[in-house]
Amino acid sequence: MLKKISVVVPVYFNEESLNILFDQLAQVGQSLGKLGLDLEVVAVDDGSKDKSVEVLDTNSKKYNFLQSYSLTKNFGESTASKFGLTKITGDAFIVLAADLQDPPELIIEMAKKWQSGNKFIVCEREKRKDPIVTKLFANIYYKFLTRFIMPNYPKRGFDLFLMDSKYLNVITDSSKSSSIPLILTWIGIEPHVIKYDRLARSHGKSKWSIKKRINLLLDVLFSFSRKPIRLVSAIGALTALIGLIFGLTVIYEKLSGSTVSQGTASLIALVSFSSGLILLTLGIIAEYIWRIWDEVNKRPNGIEK
Repeated sequence: MLKKISVVVPVYFNEESLNILFDQLAQVGQSLGKLGLDLEVVAVDDGSKDKSVEVLDTNSKKYNFLQSYSLTKNFGESTASKFGLTKITGDAFIVLAADLQDPPELIIEMAKKWQSGNKFIVCEREKRKDPIVTKLFANIYYKFLTRFIMPNYPKRGFDLFLMDSKYLNVITDSSKSSSIPLILTWIGIEPHVIKYDRLARSHGKSKWSIKKRINLLLDVLFSFSRKPIRLVSAIGALTALIGLIFGLTVIYEKLSGSTVSQGTASLIALVSFSSGLILLTLGIIAEYIWRIWDEVNKRPNGIEK
């Protein structure tokens, strides 16, 4: 029996690129066959409002290697990918974007590396033909990520990867807010890195809004780092120390008979600063508590229509 490569494709407003994508994946499947490997593709529509579902249905009838699913609403790319990963049966798994910016033929090169014994292969972007805003956010995001959260994360990031299915349960059992690339890196397996240039998007428009980018940054920060809690604890301790010194100074001046400092403005500033700090601290704690609540309420990773 041939070993199988499973490819999960999250779909969101990709009607223009899907036919080309699956034609290319059919060619990839033929190349994998020459390597003694079978191909399985699981496409998950994440609540698209265009004709993506219809295009998926058409291609599912055209290609035997393709299974398609449709979620009831937009749950997010990570959730759609995890839903797809619960449906695969392969010996290794890949998550491939549907926008054709990551060339599908990279699957062949990753499969060869997997056959040679590598359990984890990532395609790291050397260059990216994206809008300036996208490049700017990516640069800030990855520098922040490698500096404060996960130092061993590829400096230019990755979305396309192959991992042995031995580790599949680590992804499917992870929390809803956890980023798949970060979980894969967190496992601790040294990846084999394939360098490539990310292509320009030629079909449709990206739905990756500023709001989604900020949510991603917050999810990564509060899912993989305790530094925000440590930071507010340190600031709280410093503020308490300043308050103690201020109080001792007032008491000393009173006992020594010196003129007590007239510090109404200073007191107002200190109280305002302390109040703001308390609200900031509560907000950071709430971010962690929200993610705990979101996990323990046991809502599913996507709901199929």
